Amino acid sequence: MGKFIICFLLCSMFFCYVNCIEPPIDEYNCFLNFITKINLFSLFPKTNATHYDFCTGYIKCDGVTGTIKDVTILNTLKSGYNNQSILATDLVCLPNLNRINLQNLNISKQLVFYEFPQKIGQVTYNYGDYECSPIDQKLPEIPSFYFYCKSISGTTFKISYITKQTIFYFGDSFVHFENDVLETHNISMVSFTAYSLNFADFSNFKGLGFFKMTFNQDFIISSIQNYSTIKSNSIQIEHDTDFPYPFYIPINNFTQRLSVYARFEKPSSMIDLSSLVYSDLSLSGVGDKFNFNGEIPIIPPPGCNFIIMHGGFTSFQSNFSISLPSYSGKNTMFSMINNNLIGTIDESWCNVNLIIYNNKLTGKIPTCFTCYFSDPAVYTSFSGNQFTNYNQSIGCSEFAPRFELMDFSTKTFRVTGINIGFTPMNWLLNSVYFPYSFQDISTGYEYVVSYLFSIIPNPKYFNVTFAHPEPSQTIYFPLGDQLPNPTGIKITSNQLLITGELFSSYMGYSNQSVQFEESSTNCTIKYGNFFNITCEFVPSSISTLTYPTIIKLKNDNLIRRVIVNPLIGQLNQIPCPNNCDDLNNSICDLNQGICISCVDDCGIFGECNFRTRTCDCDSNHQGPNCSIPFIQCPTGLNSLICSSVDYNMCNNKTGVCTCSPNQQGQDCSLPFKQCPVGLYSLICSGGNNNCNNQTGICYCDSKFINDDCSKPNQYISSVSPSTSNGGEASFFGWFGDIHSNPSLLIGNQQCQPITYNSSIEIRCIAPPGNGVYDITFNQNDIMYQLRNGYSYLEIFKKCPNNCTNSNQGNCNTSNGECNCINNYYSFDCSLKRNNNTGGNNGGNPSIDPSTGGTNITDNQVNFQIYFKNLFEIDFNGNIVNQYSLQSNWTLNKTKDSQENNIYKLTQIIEISCEIVTLIEEISTSKQYSFAGSTFTLDAGSIKLTISISNYIYKSSLNTLQLQLISSVDNENEESDCNIKQVSTNETNTSSFKYIKISKDNRVLQGRFINQILSDGRPTYLSTDIKSDGNSVIATLNLPHFVNQSIIDPDFSVLLENDFKSECDTYNSRKWLIPVAVAVPIFGVCCIGVIIYYFYRKHFIEIPLKIKLGIIGNKIK
Repeated sequence: MGKFIICFLLCSMFFCYVNCIEPPIDEYNCFLNFITKINLFSLFPKTNATHYDFCTGYIKCDGVTGTIKDVTILNTLKSGYNNQSILATDLVCLPNLNRINLQNLNISKQLVFYEFPQKIGQVTYNYGDYECSPIDQKLPEIPSFYFYCKSISGTTFKISYITKQTIFYFGDSFVHFENDVLETHNISMVSFTAYSLNFADFSNFKGLGFFKMTFNQDFIISSIQNYSTIKSNSIQIEHDTDFPYPFYIPINNFTQRLSVYARFEKPSSMIDLSSLVYSDLSLSGVGDKFNFNGEIPIIPPPGCNFIIMHGGFTSFQSNFSISLPSYSGKNTMFSMINNNLIGTIDESWCNVNLIIYNNKLTGKIPTCFTCYFSDPAVYTSFSGNQFTNYNQSIGCSEFAPRFELMDFSTKTFRVTGINIGFTPMNWLLNSVYFPYSFQDISTGYEYVVSYLFSIIPNPKYFNVTFAHPEPSQTIYFPLGDQLPNPTGIKITSNQLLITGELFSSYMGYSNQSVQFEESSTNCTIKYGNFFNITCEFVPSSISTLTYPTIIKLKNDNLIRRVIVNPLIGQLNQIPCPNNCDDLNNSICDLNQGICISCVDDCGIFGECNFRTRTCDCDSNHQGPNCSIPFIQCPTGLNSLICSSVDYNMCNNKTGVCTCSPNQQGQDCSLPFKQCPVGLYSLICSGGNNNCNNQTGICYCDSKFINDDCSKPNQYISSVSPSTSNGGEASFFGWFGDIHSNPSLLIGNQQCQPITYNSSIEIRCIAPPGNGVYDITFNQNDIMYQLRNGYSYLEIFKKCPNNCTNSNQGNCNTSNGECNCINNYYSFDCSLKRNNNTGGNNGGNPSIDPSTGGTNITDNQVNFQIYFKNLFEIDFNGNIVNQYSLQSNWTLNKTKDSQENNIYKLTQIIEISCEIVTLIEEISTSKQYSFAGSTFTLDAGSIKLTISISNYIYKSSLNTLQLQLISSVDNENEESDCNIKQVSTNETNTSSFKYIKISKDNRVLQGRFINQILSDGRPTYLSTDIKSDGNSVIATLNLPHFVNQSIIDPDFSVLLENDFKSECDTYNSRKWLIPVAVAVPIFGVCCIGVIIYYFYRKHFIEIPLKIKLGIIGNKIK
C-alpha cells in the first residue's frame, strides 16, 4: 500500500510538471491585463476560481521557465468582447515574446510600426472587419510580416517600407506598389505575396523563392512590362477573370514554376514556350477565346508538367507534343479536362501521365494506357470521350518490365521496359515489400525505385509482383549480370531440354543462344522462362558428336559452357561443386559431376580448350598459359619482317628488331654510316653539332665548320677602336679555342700582336690612322671580313657645316653637336626662327597601327615615314630572305613614370623574331646618352626606338637590311607662295651623318649617330647615303652580333626663313621622296631607331602634346 501511494505521488508530480507550467508572475500579470482589456477570458481555462492557465492552447510558454514565447488571439466572438485598440504597451511587458498573431481585433497603428526591444521573428496582424491605417512608413525589422486589412485599397505602398522583411504577405486590400529603392540596392526576400493593382519593378529583389500577386478588375495593364523584372523560382499570378488580358507570360524567363489564373485574349498565332525553363506550368481559367483555330495555342517546354484548364479547345494541334530528357527528376503530367478536344491519341503521349476526361476524343487509346485500365485512377482519366476501346477488361498483350540493380545496400533498381505503367508503388519486391520511394525518369518508360528496408534472401535473383496489368503476375530478375546456370540437360531427337536458373531470353531483353560448340550447331530457342529453356536443332548436325560434347549458353556477353553426353535420351544432371565457378578456366561435366580444366591457367589472355585441355591464346599473347606478350616486329624492305629473311632478328616478345651493323631503324630498312670524329675524340666534335648517321655527314652548329665541326666559324660583332694616334683595339664576337695562323688587317695594315682574351674577345695594337676601314680577320685558313667596321676615334669631333658660321652656332667638339645662337636652329644652325607662321601650321601627327607608319604634318606638307622591307643578305650581297613590314603591326599605349605617352608597335616574323617600335613623348628637355655619345632631346620631341630580336639566319655570315621609306606631299592647295622644289642634302661629321629633305619651305631633317650598341657594346656604324633623283637611300651597315643591336637616328620637321602663312594664289603639287635606311644584322638582333619631331610653340600654335593626345584617342 505504501508503494502505491509513493507511485501515485510521483505520477502526480510528473503530471503537474508537464501540465502545470505557468509564466513568471510579472508576465502573468501583464498578459492578464491584456486579456482583461479586450475581455477574451473565454479563450483560456481556469486552474482555480481566480487563476487562468495561459500556457495552453494558443499561447506557447517555455517548457522550463514558463516565459511566454508566442501569442495567438483568434477572435471568433460576435459580441461580448471589448474592441479597444491594442497598443504596443499591452505586449511590451512580455520580454521574451517572439511571435504575435492577432486576428479580428482592433490593432493600433502604433503596434504595427513598433520596434520591440527584443527580436520578434513573426507577426500576423489581421484586422478582420476593423479599419486600419495605410502603410506609410518603414515596417519594423521583423523577418516574417503578415498584414490583412480591407479598408486601404487604392493607397500607395512603397517598396522601401519592407526592405527588412524576409517573408512578406499583404492581403485583403488592393494597393499600388511603387519601387522607390535605388536600383543599386539589392533587396533580399524569400517570399513575397500581395494583393495589388499593378506589377511594380522588382528587378532589385534577389533570392526570391516564391512570388504571388492577386489582382482585381482595376489592374493597371500598362504595368505588365514589369512582369519581366520578377526573378523567382516560383510565381503565382491571379487575375479577375471578368476581363481578358494579353498573354504576357513569355516576357519572363526567370522562373521554373509558374501558375497563372487569368482569362486571356485570343492569340493570333501559336505561342512557342519551348525555349523557356519551366518545370511546371499551370494555366487556369484561360477562357473560351484562348485557342488558335480551336487548338491549344501553347507549345510548352520539354520536361514541363503542363496543365491548362477551362479553355475552349476543339482539337489537338498537329505539332503539340512533350519530349522529356533522359532524366528530369519529376513526374510529367498533362491535364486537359473539361474541354472540347477532338481527334485521336497517338503513341507519342505514352510518356505523359495523361488526364483527358470530358472531351470529344475518338479512336483507340494506346496500349500504354489500356494496359492499366484495371487501375480505376487511370481508367477514369479517359472517361467522357468516344473512344472505341474504352473497356476496363481489355487486358494487356505486351508487358515486359526489366529491373537492373543500382545499389544493393538501398535495394535501388532502374526499371525500364514496355508498357510498365505510371504507378511504381504497386510493384511488390519478393511479393511482399512495397517501394520505399521512386523517381520518375521518363514517365511510362523509366523509373528508379528503392525498396530501402526490404530483404532479398537469394544472392543471385529476386522477384517482383505486379498488381497491374491484371491478372497480376510475378516475374524473376537477376541481381546484376549473372551467368546462365544450367543444372540439367536432356537431349531428345531434335530438342534440348535445359533446366536451371538465370535464363532471360523469355523477356526478350538479351540475345540468348544455345550452341553445340564442336560442330557450331545452333539450337533455336522455342520456349523459355527464368528456370527453363526448350530449343530445337537439326538432328543430322549432331549425329557425329561423341562424349564429351560441350554445350555453350550465351546471354549477351555472358557465356557458360558445360560438358554433356550427347546420347539421345541421356539426362545430364549431376551437379558440380559450386558449378566450378571457384576454379579458373573450369567447366562442369554434368554427366559425371566433375570440373574439367586446362593443365595451365590460361589467365585473362587465353581461353581453355576443354577438349585438348590446352590454352588458346589471343592474338597478342603466347606461351603455355598465354602470359607472354606477342608483338610482331615491323615489316621493312621487300615486305620482310625486320627487312631480313633471318626471323631471329625479331624479338616477338618486345616487337623490336635487332639490325645488322650497317642498318638501322625500327624495321632495319635505313642505312647506318658513322660521322667523323673531331675535337675531344667526339663525333662531330660534340656540343650542339649533329651527325646524320644515314649519310655520315656532320651538321655543324653556326659557330663551327669543317667536316668534323672542329674549326670555329669566327665573326666580329663589335669593335672598341683606338684613337687616330693608334693603340690598343678590342674586337668582340666569336673566335673559338683553336687559333692557327691568326692575322687581322685594318684596311691593309696589320693590327698586331694579336692576343686572345677569351673565345669572344681578341686585342691588338692598331696603327695610327683616320677614317673608316674594312676589317679582315684570318685564322684556321678561314677569312672573315667586316666592311666599314673600323672607325678611328677622332680626338676632336667636327660639327655639321661647322655650324654654318660663328654668328649662328658654336661647335661642341666633344660630341660634334651644334649649339645654335641668335635665334638660329636646325642641326647645322642654318635656319632662323620665323614668326611669320600665320597661326596653326601644325597638323595631327598620327600612327597607323596596320602599316607601322608615322605621319608628320605641319598643315600644308605631310611627311610620311614607314618601314617597307626587311632583307637577309648573304656575304656576297645577295638577298636570301625578304619580309614585308607594311602590315601585321599591333599597337599598345602606356605611360611612363613622368606620364609621358609611350606607343608600342609589335609584329612577329619567322615565329621567333619580334620587331618592336617604341614611340615616346619627351615632355621636358634632357640630355640623352647613347653608345658613348651625349646629345640633347628638346621638350615636345618624340623618341622612336626599333628593335629586332631572335632572328634566325640561314648562315652566320648573313646580315639584315631594313628599309625605311619617307614621302612628302601637299595637303593644302592654297599655299602656292610657299611652293619650292624638293631638295635633299647630306652632311657628314665625325659623330653624325645628316640628311635634309626640303619641300615648300618645310624641312625633314634626319641625324644618324655613327655609333651603335652591338651586344651591349658601342661600335662604329657606317652609313651610306645615295640619291638617284626622286629618292634618298640611307644604308646602315652593322657588324655581326648575337644578342642585341641598337641604332639611333632622329628626325624633325622645321620651317625655312621665308615661310608665309597667307598666300594669294592656289596651287597643288605632290612629291614622293623614299628614304631607305638599311640595317645589316647578324644572329639574334635588336635594332633601335629613335625619331624626334620638334614642334615649337612659337612656330606652331598647337603644341605637340595636344597632337599626341589626339593620337591616343584614335588608338583607344
